[in-house]
Amino acid sequence: MLTVVYCTKESKPEHQAHLIKSSGLHKYIEVIEIINNGESLTKCYNRGLKQAKNNIVVFCHDDIIIETKQWGKKLIKQFV
Repeated sequence: MLTVVYCTKESKPEHQAHLIKSSGLHKYIEVIEIINNGESLTKCYNRGLKQAKNNIVVFCHDDIIIETKQWGKKLIKQFV
């Protein structure tokens, strides 16, 4: 249903867990973490886009905290 791509310099499993939990989608969200090895943010995001399995893709930074409860469900409703 929804893919989230974020770029980071080192793995952040806590960020991935936050995105899944706050989305309200649990089994229906794919989170792709791209480790940046000195590439531009655009190249990293394009790598994530190629890996994405869903039609709706959200790009975000690795330091955001989403406070909107069930933001993923609310986002998907905009596309239905």
